[in-house]
Amino acid sequence: MKNILIVVGSFRKGSYNRQLAERVESLLAGRAHVSYLDYGDLPFINQDTEFPTPASVARVRARLMEADGIWICSPEHNHSIPAVLKNLLDWLSRPMLPDDPEKRSCARGKAATVSGAGGKSATAYGREAIKTVLDFIGMRVAAGTGTGIALSPEAYKSGVLNFSDETLAALKKQAEEFLAIL
Repeated sequence: MKNILIVVGSFRKGSYNRQLAERVESLLAGRAHVSYLDYGDLPFINQDTEFPTPASVARVRARLMEADGIWICSPEHNHSIPAVLKNLLDWLSRPMLPDDPEKRSCARGKAATVSGAGGKSATAYGREAIKTVLDFIGMRVAAGTGTGIALSPEAYKSGVLNFSDETLAALKKQAEEFLAIL
């Protein structure tokens, strides 16, 4: 069974994207082993403190190396990538050894896909920005820009992410396509 690491691009309690990730996990049940990446303790990336590798960075990299792929569930911030997620991706893109002439990272060659819940754009700009970074750092990104969910006024009031039949069908299709590239 393949190992999928879910990365939630929001640390907010009650995060809509955490709710989305839990739905993704249920769609993958019985077909992949799913775990979540805890990366809230990563320092801001800084080449001056890159080596020796901070313990939290080494832990996150090890988790990615154990996975066959990552599924990112993220909001968009100002039509782009949330800062916490961008910091994570920057750390994952960096070489793991200081004098590696090939500058090998733990991200290169890993499969990835992206979904997001947010405002009117259904995170289209954020998902595209994330995909651009994933492509640049050498990850194998599933076709398309993933599944986006525009939050309803009711969701903003209740704090609960609702899934339409259309959205569930899109997530199921995305899951099939992602499993196929693992």
